[in-house]
Amino acid sequence: MTKKNSVDSTNGLDAYDHIAICSLLFVEEHGLWNGLDVTLCPKWKPQLEQVKSVCDTGEVKKIQSFLKTLKTSDPGIAAILQRHEAQVPKSKKGKKHSDLLIDISQELKYLVTPDEKAYAIIETDEEEHVYGVRGKKFRLWLRKECYLRYRVSPGSQAIQDAVEDIEARALFDTNSVCCVRCVCELRVQSSKGAIYYDTGRPDFSAIKVTSDGYETIKKPGVYFRRPGSMLSIPELPEEGDIALLQKHLDVDDETFLLILGFLVQALRPSGPYPVLVLYGEQGSAKSTRSEMLKMLIDPSTALLRSTPRNEDDLFVGCYNNWLLAFDNVSYMPQWLSDAYCKISTGGALAKRTHHTNDEETILVAERPLILNGIVEFVTRGDLGSRCLDVRLPVIRKSKRRPKKEVMADFEKDLPAIIAGLFKAVSVALGNIDSTKLDQLPRMADFAQWATAAEPGFRFFREDDSGNRLKDSERPTKNVNNVYQYVTFLEAYTGNIDEAIETTLENDLVGSGILKLLSEKSSWKGTYAELLESLRDFLPNPEKPPKKFPDTPRGLSDRVKRLMPLLREVGVEKHDSKRSGKGSRLILEQTRKQPTQHAQSTQVSEKSVGSVRRVGNLQGQSSKDHTENEEALLF
Repeated sequence: MTKKNSVDSTNGLDAYDHIAICSLLFVEEHGLWNGLDVTLCPKWKPQLEQVKSVCDTGEVKKIQSFLKTLKTSDPGIAAILQRHEAQVPKSKKGKKHSDLLIDISQELKYLVTPDEKAYAIIETDEEEHVYGVRGKKFRLWLRKECYLRYRVSPGSQAIQDAVEDIEARALFDTNSVCCVRCVCELRVQSSKGAIYYDTGRPDFSAIKVTSDGYETIKKPGVYFRRPGSMLSIPELPEEGDIALLQKHLDVDDETFLLILGFLVQALRPSGPYPVLVLYGEQGSAKSTRSEMLKMLIDPSTALLRSTPRNEDDLFVGCYNNWLLAFDNVSYMPQWLSDAYCKISTGGALAKRTHHTNDEETILVAERPLILNGIVEFVTRGDLGSRCLDVRLPVIRKSKRRPKKEVMADFEKDLPAIIAGLFKAVSVALGNIDSTKLDQLPRMADFAQWATAAEPGFRFFREDDSGNRLKDSERPTKNVNNVYQYVTFLEAYTGNIDEAIETTLENDLVGSGILKLLSEKSSWKGTYAELLESLRDFLPNPEKPPKKFPDTPRGLSDRVKRLMPLLREVGVEKHDSKRSGKGSRLILEQTRKQPTQHAQSTQVSEKSVGSVRRVGNLQGQSSKDHTENEEALLF
């Protein structure tokens, strides 16, 4: 190497200036920072750092402007840059810009999804970046590479032509080793018995969860698509603590079990997914808690969104978000209630593709949902049976804090809480095959998965001084003088029963039928006669509300919708032969059977804590437990 003090007689630059300029050119050409120790040439440190920051952004115009400034600032630099530009291969000069872009694209790998969408895989030694071929980021990457390699900035039409050619080769060159066919999911997917979660970080790393635990890997072997609104989760600690979430949500133990069940199901690649409904008065922090839950599963630039105006908006939102949280819902039309049902258990929206005659664009969605509001807006039984209803207490004035302070405290615990959730998912993977339910409730897959994850839900209570209580000192629920910890299924069953009662109470037909059968055990007649009988229970029979059916046919449809809920409270319906006056039916009030949904009968030995403990606790009297009868704890 030339000595430090040697000078180039041509341009007056010393050897370290040459090193700096060469490094600058390397960065400018390849878009990479080669790790040069800029302390060796302090005179060039500002310029080198500026080039690094400009190249990292990939903004071609800034790079061009900076090089132009360098050329005019020093004749020696201008000479070096001219010699460098002269080294551009002659074979590339005169080529169409679209051809240059296609040459660049041939170095990449591509994947095609089952719905015929092409993605480019930009691979380095440690990372794999995935961009949609028709997406904005891939176009920007092509533009940046074309300039860094050939000193030309392609126009929009050249990029469009190149993208169409790249997409055609990816879709039809099925025998190429550079093209693979596989799924490219959003945020969560499964492969070979493991669950993969996209961290959203720039290195495209993913968290792999198995029955043995979880780990972060940079080349997971599965591919994710990323919408522009997606944000990343923080780096996770080795040990998580799921119990930290409860103090931020400020809910009782039974409600906390339901929320944990919702969260672990939201980290499962396939549904059905429950709809978490947060009810509360003004000042109960419904929106803040919804934001917290969204940040745990699917952080994005828009944590909360308003009610969609139509089904198109809802499905587009599902395509770009794994979990959707809708804020301040006050009214829910029938079409939206039905659409939420489809999103919860899986559905599709088919529309004619723009600028075509006979092609369809199909959006398929199955997503976890969060809804919050003041009034009870879920009034239809089919959606109600998919919901987890949570009643939030009002925050007293003495306990109110600025939202900025609340979220700052939550973000401190966020990594440990997320790690605890992945641990619970790992427990679920280990227990799911051995978890059997005696009876299957609605949303049976969700109930089984949450039950399998329940050993990972173990959380502890604290005394007034903040010290953790021992197991024998933890409060329990008294059931027939037997003290036990409440399980997830017990909490879920109680929530289902409460939702059924609430839905029937808020429905004019459902509450009317219950009142009718409270006077006599059975009722016989036509739907027209039933309509007249139910009118008597209205506040103003002469002017029924708009929601009350005005024809026998409308009443028949409403009764059919309500029968799954009425059957749960002991009401049976029997249709008899049609008479001249119309269809006849028989309603009977049978003995109400308690809802005994699913108790888990088999759970794997692999547990973080016991799922359920039953028996008299030594050292405590029945009186002591009676005082804690309402305290629910797993």
